[in-house]
Amino acid sequence: MSILALLTKDDIPYSKRLRNFLPTEGKHHGTILKNVDFIAEIEEAAANYSSIITTDSRIASKLLGVKVKAGGEDGQGATINDYAGSLVKLPSGKEVVIINPLNHLVTTDTGEFLLKRYISKVVTPEKWWTTTGFSWGVADTPSKLEEMLAHCATANYLALDIETGGEGKINVLGVCTIHLVAGEWETFSYVIPSTNELCVDYWAKVCALPQPKIFQNGLFDTTHLLSWGIPVTNWLWDTLGLFHSWYSELPKRLDFIASFLLRDAVYWKDEGKSSNLEEYYRYNAKDTWVTANAFLAWFKEAPAWARQNYRIKFPEVFPCLQCNLEGLEVDIEAKTKMALDQTTILDRELQNVRESLGYPDFNPSSPKQVLQLLHLIGVKSATDSSEKTLLKAAKTNPLASYFVGKILEVRGAKKLLSTYIDAPLIGNRFLYSLNPFGTDTGRMASKKSNLYFMKGSVFKGYGQQIQNLPEYAKKMLKADEGFLLCEIDKKSSESYCTAALSQDPKLWEVVHTAPDFHCYNTSLFTGIPFEELYDATTGKVLQKDLRTLFKRVNHGYNYNMGNEVLIETMGIENIWKAKYLLLEGFKKYNNPEKYAELFSCVTAQGVAQFLLRLIDAVYPYIKQKWYPEIIREIVATKKLTNPSGWTRFCFGHPESNKLALNAYAAHGAQHLSVAMVNVSFIEIWKEMQSEDFQLKAQIHDSIFFQYRIGREDLVWEAEKRMQVKVVVHGKELVIPNDVTMGKEFWK
Repeated sequence: MSILALLTKDDIPYSKRLRNFLPTEGKHHGTILKNVDFIAEIEEAAANYSSIITTDSRIASKLLGVKVKAGGEDGQGATINDYAGSLVKLPSGKEVVIINPLNHLVTTDTGEFLLKRYISKVVTPEKWWTTTGFSWGVADTPSKLEEMLAHCATANYLALDIETGGEGKINVLGVCTIHLVAGEWETFSYVIPSTNELCVDYWAKVCALPQPKIFQNGLFDTTHLLSWGIPVTNWLWDTLGLFHSWYSELPKRLDFIASFLLRDAVYWKDEGKSSNLEEYYRYNAKDTWVTANAFLAWFKEAPAWARQNYRIKFPEVFPCLQCNLEGLEVDIEAKTKMALDQTTILDRELQNVRESLGYPDFNPSSPKQVLQLLHLIGVKSATDSSEKTLLKAAKTNPLASYFVGKILEVRGAKKLLSTYIDAPLIGNRFLYSLNPFGTDTGRMASKKSNLYFMKGSVFKGYGQQIQNLPEYAKKMLKADEGFLLCEIDKKSSESYCTAALSQDPKLWEVVHTAPDFHCYNTSLFTGIPFEELYDATTGKVLQKDLRTLFKRVNHGYNYNMGNEVLIETMGIENIWKAKYLLLEGFKKYNNPEKYAELFSCVTAQGVAQFLLRLIDAVYPYIKQKWYPEIIREIVATKKLTNPSGWTRFCFGHPESNKLALNAYAAHGAQHLSVAMVNVSFIEIWKEMQSEDFQLKAQIHDSIFFQYRIGREDLVWEAEKRMQVKVVVHGKELVIPNDVTMGKEFWK
């Protein structure tokens, strides 16, 4: 086995690394080919080699007969990264595998893994799934539709995919039949266009068949189909979910999944942009065929733990689907008033900035003007006006801190106004989408609704994400008539989980016994008496500012947050506020050592480090015991396994990369917390959904729903179902619930 590597000049610095992944006889070459007859030259160059790998977009373009752009090129069109993993053949039959530019070996955690994977297509082809032949046809006449339906009715599985257009229109339903014939899998793809009502009737007939259905990101397809009144029977498999259950850190687009799972995959997604109807239909057929083969290939290769992950995660799609379709009612009058209020606030803040500068035409949204301002106030190093640059600039001097704060405030108000209050509605419904496969930690991801409309030449999604709505935007959302809203939240959930996973005895004691967790922490960290922070008799917080500050610090500490991230998270003004409040506290309660230590901190970084040291002293197990355990597990197995039964494959290197360690430290608490919530989310949907009770969302560590007025018993039934128990390191973990109920408006 010998492999010829045809590289670009940009690859040369990394070519020595490449040799480690090639067979013993493999060699590498820089690109020597000119813009002449590429194919002949490639054949000649590869005469003494078994196969070829290349990072060169010119070579890929010639072999594929389409324009392939280099990775750094701007504009429309597929790049060499899109085609990575594609396998094509020279006229001689010799195989060529397109790979990512070699800088991926050092710039991404997955670079080496994917390179090995793609090279194995020619090194060990026998280990790969043998793709079924691609055959397809259009079913658009009564006889063809009947033939298609009969063929579908005998299949073992059906892979489905829709193509959509403007105004929520479904243009095409594609279905790929999967039959097991004499021990071999066979497939055939049908395209059913929306050319007449009969075709649409057959969409419903296909979706109603009892055969198990497979989608790629089925939440999108089923949302659209249900909006047309077409439910899908026996949707059991989703290639996006299957791949997420195996490698959550890798992309989950169908084209990437295909390049990863199918040996002879070739990137095809640009074909869907064709205005030629036959090509458009063929593209849809290929989508279903790839989905079918990716499904079969996954089962050939995926380990038992990935299958277990899928069994845990997939059921969440069904309550998500219902939440996504129903949304929340909007009080149009309240929405109009809020828009006016926010516009007033925006205008006032903008005027304040302009008056402070003495510049009546200053525009915080103008990169040029903001950059000029930064240079004027002493931030000469700034080269742009991005939020990252502004946050960095704010640390340089008090004047920069003041103006950056004002600029970000105006930008934020403007963004919030356009993002949430002006979000497009369907009637008076605020829609959103929940996606159980959207995060590495298992938490729901949320974005605009999967339903959309065409405005000019741009597709716009209805509504907005639901998970991080600002408080003022929540006030326009209300329960349906005759209902009230309720949110049941896991109390200090991540701290409970951190205590269980880290086995820190002090943290375990505090989360289970403290009358107010964050006030008690503040007392432990600072030495300020607890009774000066919290009135146990009345349940009243006495020093809210200090409690809020240390709540933020504590949450960040759970994720191994460093001082720079703490500053960005809390904001520079809150860092200085923390110093002031603590100095007052240390002085009042006679703690001269801590007073002197904090007083000597003259930079924001110094103050942030001081705050983090306070927690280190109280809960030493977290960084001294738990983090080393996380590192050892990942180094030994490349995986993290949670008490919930979920296993995460880890590409990062926490032993040498702090960002990777931060992510994996955060994973433990976040995943365990949300896993407990999601068990309840599924059960409540299955057992309680009724005319008197409707789920609305799963939000971080809470479940949000509406219940009929007078049916408060349903609230307590839901709360009971959220009392989930998990055994962690021999201890039973139960996280208490906070119940906020009886609200007409979500606020």
